[in-house]
Amino acid sequence: MSAPCVLIASCCDIKPDFLVKEILKLDDLGNRTFILEKICAYDWNIETKYYNASVQLCTTEERTIGNASFAERVEAFLVCFDPHQKNSFDSVKSWLPYLSQLEPEIKMLVCDQCTENHEVKRLTVQEWCIDNGFELVELTPEEDSDEDDDFPETTGIKRIIQALHAHTWSNLTMKENPSVCSPYVRQLMQDEFKAKKAQENQKSLDCALNPVVNKAVCDSDKGNQLKVDSYSIDCEISSGGNPESQSESEEAISLSRDDQASSLDRDSAQDCCKSDKKNISKEKKNEVNLDLLHASEDLQLFEALGTEDPGGESFEKLFERFGLMNEKAQSLPYQERKKYAEKVAIAFWRAMGGDEDEVEGLSDTDDLDP
Repeated sequence: MSAPCVLIASCCDIKPDFLVKEILKLDDLGNRTFILEKICAYDWNIETKYYNASVQLCTTEERTIGNASFAERVEAFLVCFDPHQKNSFDSVKSWLPYLSQLEPEIKMLVCDQCTENHEVKRLTVQEWCIDNGFELVELTPEEDSDEDDDFPETTGIKRIIQALHAHTWSNLTMKENPSVCSPYVRQLMQDEFKAKKAQENQKSLDCALNPVVNKAVCDSDKGNQLKVDSYSIDCEISSGGNPESQSESEEAISLSRDDQASSLDRDSAQDCCKSDKKNISKEKKNEVNLDLLHASEDLQLFEALGTEDPGGESFEKLFERFGLMNEKAQSLPYQERKKYAEKVAIAFWRAMGGDEDEVEGLSDTDDLDP
């Protein structure tokens, strides 16, 4: 079976080979390989977290569908144009009859930058893209004046690669055991494991420091009733049925029980002290876990969302958690609230298996706080 194709054309000074170089991250493409007349191809091996696929990036200098076999292989179409020139945009429109034969699932209109100041205005281009199933991609988009945008869009070549990675290629091979946890979530899981390990070590230390107390508790649970019953039988035997002796025996049994009750009270008091210490320790650990987005619960939620079938319950719990995060964020100063929102978004994006390039350069290395 022949590899699926990405057909790349241009209606301006941007050459199709330029996009190929950017996608393959190469400075030189080497010798061209023509698979059809005026259509050359470059191999592209895609490897993502979930699948592998072999694709051909095909370039052409003129409008064509090649032949029937080639047309069936085309699954994506990229075309460049210049918004400064109306005839360039008109040339893009003349591709539509060919695209009706190719029927690619991905169609992207690429330009350097498109604004309302160009001959072909941005709004006009966007409306045309919507009507014809295209996505407008700017290689060097105008800087966004909205400084409060906590979720910037992916643009340029990164957006092109992202869209191609998201496509279900006809020859893709799924990986058997893809890792559904992002590096950030794996780090949270490691921190949670360390916290639990420290808690277990603390319990072992408490037992080592209080061997007498722990032994007394154990004895009270397992042997106290047996000791009392045995003492009662011995007293009855030694009294020989004598009422006075029996009375003395009952008094002795009562005193023995009082002594054991006092011992149990002391043990209970010591257990309460230990319990208070453990509660304090747990509270401190909970404070740490709050800084990690309530790691124990949120790890399970984010990990569940990374699976193919997360289930409605995980989403409901996640939405409840977002409510708590929102309440916490409202108490923060403005700048800290922005940082907090950004880090929550990054954690969610990575847990969903999003492309690392999308969050590159964002504040994703610090712990979530407060």
